[in-house]
Amino acid sequence: MTKTDELILELFRDASNYPLDYVFTLLRVRGIESYKSEPLKELARNLKSGKASEADIDSCEDLWVLLTNLSRLQRKVHYMPFPPLAQKDGSFREAALNLHVTGSVGQEIKKLSDSGETVKLMSFIARFLEHYHGALKEFTGSNHTIFPINVNQGMFEVFEILASKDGLNGFNVYFSNDTKASFKRTNAGTEGFNIIPDNNGIGFMVGDNDGLIKAWRMEGKWLYEVGLPGRYNDPEEWKPLEYKGSSDLIQKEAKEKSEDERIQNVFFYMLATGYPVIEFAARTAINLPEKETEIEGGIHLLRVGDETQLANEYIYDGTLRLKDTSVEGVRIGIESIQRSMESLGFAFDKEIRWRLKYGMYNHTRGSAQPNEKDLKFLNQLIANSNKEKDLAIDAAINWYNLGNTIQNPLNAFLCYHISIEGLAAKLAQDKLKASAFYGLAKESRPERKKRIKAVFDNYYAAYYSTDIEKMIKESYFEGIVPIKHYLEQALTSVFGQGNPVLNDYFQKDEGIWDVRGKLVHEVYSEWHPEEYAKVQRKLYDLQQISKAFITRVALQIPAGEKRPTWSGRHAMSSSMDNPTSMMIVTHIQLMSGKDWKIKAEWID
Repeated sequence: MTKTDELILELFRDASNYPLDYVFTLLRVRGIESYKSEPLKELARNLKSGKASEADIDSCEDLWVLLTNLSRLQRKVHYMPFPPLAQKDGSFREAALNLHVTGSVGQEIKKLSDSGETVKLMSFIARFLEHYHGALKEFTGSNHTIFPINVNQGMFEVFEILASKDGLNGFNVYFSNDTKASFKRTNAGTEGFNIIPDNNGIGFMVGDNDGLIKAWRMEGKWLYEVGLPGRYNDPEEWKPLEYKGSSDLIQKEAKEKSEDERIQNVFFYMLATGYPVIEFAARTAINLPEKETEIEGGIHLLRVGDETQLANEYIYDGTLRLKDTSVEGVRIGIESIQRSMESLGFAFDKEIRWRLKYGMYNHTRGSAQPNEKDLKFLNQLIANSNKEKDLAIDAAINWYNLGNTIQNPLNAFLCYHISIEGLAAKLAQDKLKASAFYGLAKESRPERKKRIKAVFDNYYAAYYSTDIEKMIKESYFEGIVPIKHYLEQALTSVFGQGNPVLNDYFQKDEGIWDVRGKLVHEVYSEWHPEEYAKVQRKLYDLQQISKAFITRVALQIPAGEKRPTWSGRHAMSSSMDNPTSMMIVTHIQLMSGKDWKIKAEWID
């Protein structure tokens, strides 16, 4: 590579660090022009054929505007459509070299001009134009034809590069009110609309300001529907989402897509970034043979770091690019990741934990801050459990605590229910000291027979002629194995007749009891989105019922009497270097975190 080439390439390389201004510079965006031949193409042809003169170089305004703005970008100064280039005898060269064209290229042109080495000057300019047209062709087939910009603060504009076989020839700018601006340079002139070039740079007419929204849009579509190439994070990273403005609109849009929180979270990411991608992170004691692995379903796993962050555990940065960004497409994408992660753990007999990187909800409950009065409540619980001389209350508390620690809502739901069911069965069968307090006695044999007959008669009348199988199954589980009966007895005695808890539990089809039955007997899992969403909606209520039931039984609180509780005082802190606590920010530069490499604890 010659010294000339090095000088020129350095100029273009430095200027390209400012992509938007660089495009404006290469296209020489000004007003609407017409010409017989594109000026720089014509000059390049004439220089190559030997038909150009020094005067042709001096009088080519486009050449000196181009050199001026490349030099400005090299100095980190924005594009100027109309730099002051006062003519002297039809020449732009002197003004350009004296005022604007700086750096190594400017010095070289000035040296050649001052020395009168016309042939060398013309050769240098010819070589410069070759590199210029080469720079235009670098945009042919570019993967980065669409990207968000922020020319006007908070305007959420989308920039689209236009290119032909000869390279870069124009651009479109899309606004969130579904209008656009456009510029194109052809062999016959320039075309454009809604472009405002002035000495401050390039501005745009956006049309109806009232129609602008705080979101990325392109002609009636969300940006993610068009699809940016790549993804938001660099490899092995997990940064907070940077969003220039309020995210209320995109949160609302994401929530309207589905009741499934996981689907909402994926749409939130896509709306905030424009990438039709699901990013996730996983933690497991499986060391895949390659640092980068693509598994079935188009899921890419990248092992984070060359060494384990924890003993015998490895962190993976996961990506799935969605071909279909509909609600159904997103659901299938999430299921594909889930299936792959579960199969990965199953195939190699290791636990695997994974999570979506982004979401709208923070389920962290902070740290409890009990006071002296709260400690009295604690000691009372412990003392009464000791007096019971039975492990039923301890087991119920254990199941309740397990529900609090489990991330999967289906498993948490079953834990809370088991905490109630086991304690209720003992209470109803007069196996606890608290049974007598609540007026519950062991069912006598005649009472049992009478109850079983009543249950059978009821189901016989309802289902004998239509569904014998259901008659037998339901009457058996309600009559012979009376878990539901015990629950009804215990909950009614502890909470009181007519308490809303009874409706929450036993409402037909929608109650906690029926949901529990479907989870257990019909083997519902995360693969059943409707049931999953139903469980999510009921989970908090069930947790509160479990806490109230255990507390009342342990402390023997009469029905209708307010139960003692602790103050509920919590403290919540957020780390400025943790993306799970700061999911979305307006300026990532304001965050204290500088190292966004995925950490094991972020996955938990």
